Parts: sequence; structure tokens; C-alpha cells
Amino acid sequence: MIVTIIGNVVFWSLTLLLVPLNIISLEGVLLFILAGLLAPGLARLSYFGGMEKLGASLNASIFAMYPIISSIASIFLLNERPTLAIWAGIVCVVCGGAIIEKTTHHNKMKSRKTTKTGLIFSSFAAITAGFGYVVRKMGLNIYDEPIIGAALGYLTALLLYTFLLTLSPNMRSSVSANKQAFRRFWKTGVCLCIGWFLAFHALTYGDVTIVTPLIDTEPFFVFLFAYFYLRKLEIISSKLIIGTLVILIGITFITMF
Repeated sequence: MIVTIIGNVVFWSLTLLLVPLNIISLEGVLLFILAGLLAPGLARLSYFGGMEKLGASLNASIFAMYPIISSIASIFLLNERPTLAIWAGIVCVVCGGAIIEKTTHHNKMKSRKTTKTGLIFSSFAAITAGFGYVVRKMGLNIYDEPIIGAALGYLTALLLYTFLLTLSPNMRSSVSANKQAFRRFWKTGVCLCIGWFLAFHALTYGDVTIVTPLIDTEPFFVFLFAYFYLRKLEIISSKLIIGTLVILIGITFITMF
């Protein structure tokens, strides 16, 4: 909730300052709202639901498949034609990310029994995230305003979470949007805003089949920053190194070809 609130403050402020609002595409706005409902809205909720049921490792490995889903969807909905080399790069990035995620979460969460509900949550998170990028690209093709697209996405997610909080007393009792929580999470919110800003602009200039696998290299950077800032907590294993190399190979395929 705090991250989503901060995102709304940042992007709606930027919208009022930088976006000309005299010409608005209704179709583009509706696509941005739908994209926001898919991700971060439903994707984020499903991701944490899968983590609760399956544990962090398996959940993250399944979610890492979303670039393949978005790439397949972009072929049918956006007429993109990724080359064989790009497909090879996508597979490398997904596999490398899954290796790193599985390794970094291995000892941080007790293993849980795999359940059908957990698999549904994790798979649904990957599907909604994958389709979210495709719908976002469709919106940008019609209404080329990345900032307002990000703002509408955050607003839709905030309305969804507020609606769920209204319906669920248990969820409401677990949320504390107080000063202490804001102090802990405002930096996270700002960093995510920067990431969304760059992701929207990347989609403006590039195909979904190129942008989403490059965004999916996130585990590599988590591992990299954790090595520098959390050395006492993170152990460098051979699997982490292998996962990093596989991701770098995938990035090379995607960017060179």
C-alpha cells in the first residue's frame, strides 16, 4: 500500500507538470487502466499469494516465466516477430533468473508443500504480468504518454487494494500505513517509480520481446547489490555464478541480434 501510494504521488505530480492534458486518447487511457489492473494490481497480489502457498523459491521461479508469456502474446496481439536468437536470449534470461532466485531464497524460507492453489497463484501472477506489458505497449502505440500510463497503472492498483481492504477485515487489520512504515518503505517506493518510468519509456522505443526479458534480469542486480551491501547475509555459490553467466549470455543474444 505504501509503495503504491508513493507511486501515485510521484507520477500524478509528474503528469500535472509535464503531460499536456488538452489532448487525451480515451482508448489509450482505458488500455493503461487495464494494464494497471493486470500489473501491478493482480500480478502483485497473486505473486504474494503464491509465495505464501509455495515458498519464495518456487514461486519466484514460476513468476520468472512472464517474459515468455509476454513474448508469445506480443506475436498475436502486436504482430512482433522475434528472431531465433532473441528467443534463445529470452530462455537464457528466464533460466538464469530462476537459478538465482532459487539459490538466494533457498535458506530464507522453510520449504512448503506444493499445492494446486499455490501453483495457480504463481502461474496467474506470471500470466497477468506478461499480458500487462503487452497491453501497456498497445496503450503506448495509441497514446504515447509513458508518464500518464504509469500514473493510471498505479491509480488502478491503489483502487484495487483499497477495494480489497474494504471487503476484508483480516487484510485491513494487517495494514499499518503509519509514519514508521513510511520511513521504512519510501525509498523502495521511489526506486520502483524510477524502474516503472524507465520500463514505460523502454516500451515506447522497443518491442515487448526485447524489453521484458531485459527487465527480467532483475535477480542479477538483486544478487549484485546484495553482494556489496549484504555481504554478511549473502553467500556466493556456484549456482549464483552460473545463473549470472546464463543471464549475461541471454542479454548478449537479445542486444546483439
